This record gives sequence, C-alpha cells and structure tokens, in this order.
Amino acid sequence: NRVLIKRTKGGIGDVLNHRMMFQDLRAALPGAHISCAVPREFWSMLWHHPFIDEALPLDKCNESDYAMTYDTTDRCGRYEFATLPRVDKHRSDIWAEGMGLKLTHHEGFVGFDRDESKRAAALMDPGAGGGKPMVLCATRTAGRHKDWPAERWQEVISELSRDYRIFSTDKTRTDFTDCNNLPQMDLRTWLACVAQADYVLTLATSTFVAANLLHKPTVAIFGVEDLGI
Repeated sequence: NRVLIKRTKGGIGDVLNHRMMFQDLRAALPGAHISCAVPREFWSMLWHHPFIDEALPLDKCNESDYAMTYDTTDRCGRYEFATLPRVDKHRSDIWAEGMGLKLTHHEGFVGFDRDESKRAAALMDPGAGGGKPMVLCATRTAGRHKDWPAERWQEVISELSRDYRIFSTDKTRTDFTDCNNLPQMDLRTWLACVAQADYVLTLATSTFVAANLLHKPTVAIFGVEDLGI
C-alpha cells in the first residue's frame, strides 16, 4: 500500500504547488503510505506536511519499493501547451487529474519548526520599525529578462517605505535605500521569511506561490513596464 508521487525537476514554485494535492490524496487512499520525492535541492519544500508520510530527495528513492508511482514531471507542460493561451486549470489540479484524482481542497499546509521561525524572526524582527507592516519584495526572477532595473525598484521601495518596512530577498542588490536587504539564506529560512511578512510584492513566481500558500496579500508583477499602473 505504498504510493509514490515524484518529480524529476524543479522549480521551487512547482514543488510547493505539489503540497496542494495530498489532503485529497489521503482522503482517497486513507490506508496508504504516501511518499513524495523531488530533486534534493527542492526537497525541503515538502517538509512538515501532515498528509505526506515520507518526503525524500529523489536520489534516495527506490521506485521498486512502491506499489504505485506517479511522475508529475511532464504532465503540466503537455496540458498547458495544448490549451494555450487560455490555460484553465491550476497545476495542482492538472497533476491530480492525471492520476484520476479530483481536488476539492487546495491547502498547502506550510508549517515550520521552532528554529526556522526563530531564524526568520531574527532577520525580520516583527517588533521593530514602530509597528509598521512588513512588505517582502522579491526583486529578481529566475528569468533575468523579466527583471526590472534597480532604479525602478528604488522608486517603488521609496514610495512604500513611508508606511511600511521593506525587505528585499535579492542578496545581489545591497544598494537599495529605505530597505532591509536580507542575506543569502537556505530555502526553509526564505519560506519562513515569507511567512513573517504582512504583504508580498514579487516578480518571482516562486515567491508568488509561497505567498499564496501562506495566505499573504500579494501583488505579483509579470511583464508590467509602466510603473504608473
């Protein structure tokens, strides 16, 4: 009764979106031992899920140990290519329906241990800054052609800093004024920092997905060129 859901590549957002499938998978297979395996660099994005019995790095996974294996890797690419430009399903639904499962819940159950929360709180002290709400800004994307120049971000940050404490997750940009530039961190600490924020402003889909799973009010900017908008 061992079931394996596996993915052979990232990215961060896709691995996080996998978390939405397991509540309904557990309801469909209440007696099964459910495992999920992804590349080692993204493995921590599956931790602390109440409906995953075993999260493991792909290199530690032996498929012969499982009665059923479902590989999500190419499922979305095929569906989205066939339905462009009007893709009508969330990726978690596409993956789930590929194994005959209809999702009725889309909760990610993102949680943290005490050390992870403490590390994030040390970086983004909620009690500092006179009680101003905190905005976390993801100022770069994996696709660099979508990035804004630093001066555009500075304009936005300076405007927002009147009423908010601003944090940037881009370790390569330390020259922003009116902004707390967060250091390089592991993925678990990054995710816990998203959880600390009151609001999120992002160019990056990974941060957009994380904020969505953590129920953070979010502005995602994909391809906007006119800051006046």
